[in-house]
Amino acid sequence: RVFGTDQSRDFPEVTAAIQARIAAGSELFAVGHSMGGACLLRYVSDTGSVCPLKAVATISSPLSLSAHTRRLESSLAWRAVNLMTTAMARANLYKLWLFDPPSRPHLARIDWKALRTATTLRGLEAATICRINGYADPEDYYSASEPNLERIERPVLVIHARNDPVIGARELPWVQLHRHPKIEAVLTEGGGHLGYYESDSAAREADELVGRFFEAHRSRALPGRLRACDWPKPLSRL
Repeated sequence: RVFGTDQSRDFPEVTAAIQARIAAGSELFAVGHSMGGACLLRYVSDTGSVCPLKAVATISSPLSLSAHTRRLESSLAWRAVNLMTTAMARANLYKLWLFDPPSRPHLARIDWKALRTATTLRGLEAATICRINGYADPEDYYSASEPNLERIERPVLVIHARNDPVIGARELPWVQLHRHPKIEAVLTEGGGHLGYYESDSAAREADELVGRFFEAHRSRALPGRLRACDWPKPLSRL
């Protein structure tokens, strides 16, 4: 299927399938990267106090879809990123059509003529997600898919880089993030878009932060382990 941030509706089925395969009483944690993080937070906000996840984290995720899209339509540099990202997404759709015949009934609902001429993600989404899922336009899609941060009732870690070239850091809802008692937000100077690495071991620094955050929120966390407020200052880079 054509992926979009409205795919949060798949999470109940996925979490139920996982719970059926693990030991009773096991705790579930989840990490969302880029658009996957937006989907994850939408699911967490939709489920509120009955969310089956113990804690979640997002890395380089768009949490203000309309604002992020407008940023990609602003300066020449951002428009170049917009054009490149659109071209890559279009190529993936062509590849899916050519090499995955079972997906064709789903993809047939795409406006292929509009897709061929799309030069922005907004244009691509109008030709694909909006056509397939019945949104009036991209803004309708954005408003229907964004997470409602006020309804989140699970611990959340948000990691983003100031120099992210795809998802602008300025457009994140920082005031809401910092005011929310369940959300911890980390803004690093470097790291780009999903570009966090530790120089010595090449392990993902963001993943290390996520692991420590989850450990701090385990019900059976060991005494003396890292508390949620004890993280070191991230030093990440491209």
